[in-house]
Amino acid sequence: MLKTAHRRIIALVSHSCSQIQPVFGLFPVIQLVCMKGIETLSSHRPDGELLNFFQKIISQCRIHIPLFMSIIRKCLAIPRLTDTNFQSCNVLQSVNMEKNQATVSKQTLYLSVLIVFIAGFICGVVFTVMKSPGTAPVATNSAQQSAESQQEAQAILNLEAEVTANPDNYNAWTQLGHLYFDSNQVSKAIGAYTKSLELHSGNANLWTDLGVMYRRSGDPQKAIETFDKAMSMDNSHAPSRFNKGIVLHFDLGRSDEAIESWRSVLAINPDYQTANGMPLQELIDQVKAEAENKK
Repeated sequence: MLKTAHRRIIALVSHSCSQIQPVFGLFPVIQLVCMKGIETLSSHRPDGELLNFFQKIISQCRIHIPLFMSIIRKCLAIPRLTDTNFQSCNVLQSVNMEKNQATVSKQTLYLSVLIVFIAGFICGVVFTVMKSPGTAPVATNSAQQSAESQQEAQAILNLEAEVTANPDNYNAWTQLGHLYFDSNQVSKAIGAYTKSLELHSGNANLWTDLGVMYRRSGDPQKAIETFDKAMSMDNSHAPSRFNKGIVLHFDLGRSDEAIESWRSVLAINPDYQTANGMPLQELIDQVKAEAENKK
């Protein structure tokens, strides 16, 4: 059974072709080709992207096919038919069919050649549309991001309902805090993490996440205190030491203390890297060079 989007594509193609040329009676063939094409492409492209794909093809055909049809008329001497005289013309053609059999055969040959030419053109349009840079990935990424946002929003609603029904469920508060963290809902994340830590002692990772939220909220001193709490729980916890150095350098301007904190990270993990993949030692060298230049 065809999906709604697929039926819309077939209707779009049939309507467009009826506007282009109603003479040769190719609608059933066109629709059959569209259905087979949809079955093939739908396995590789989302429905919304597939509809956009066919709309681009039709827009290209609307531009160029009228020119080809004018060439056909000139070669075959076929007049432009209207709805009112289409039936009378068919009657006239049937009366003269026997007399003009040789002419019709010649016209059929021309018509076949030109139809093949047009088919080649349409294939070229399809290839061009499929190779158009950026369009398909953007559509796919946009749809994927939208789906992920909806899933995240639903997960937040579910956890909010859970902590309302079971306010002592510290694990639910923690997970809710993580979702608020990921969606950059800073004040809500702080509230959820704080509630979780009221119900259990937590761990260094949880305290570090809370410290990051305090930094985003514009409270660097509270962030430092929270990172220190994380380090007290796990003396070998590198992320809390690294984030403490970030706050000391970028927010408080205490670069010497930041370097000291980062060096303690390297003592734990000499290959430690920042979020963007920069080796921590390289960041230390940059900060030291900036401090030297200011002197």
